[in-house]
Amino acid sequence: MALNSSSLFLMFSSLLVSFLVLNVSTAYGNRKVVLKSEGHPIKDLKDPRVQEIGKFAVNEHNKEAKTNLVYKSNSK
Repeated sequence: MALNSSSLFLMFSSLLVSFLVLNVSTAYGNRKVVLKSEGHPIKDLKDPRVQEIGKFAVNEHNKEAKTNLVYKSNSK
């Protein structure tokens, strides 16, 4: 059974598309979305709001990583 050029092209194209779809889905499957923001320096590390954010970050990390880190203080 001989394959003509259009059949070969179709077969090659479908294999290529399948390969690309699998690579893209694998590459993005385990990634989290990172939001970019315009950061600015924190002027007072002892500000209660800054302390609260630090505690929150440690607690969230503990939940996700199943660890028991303890928040002590912010530092530069």
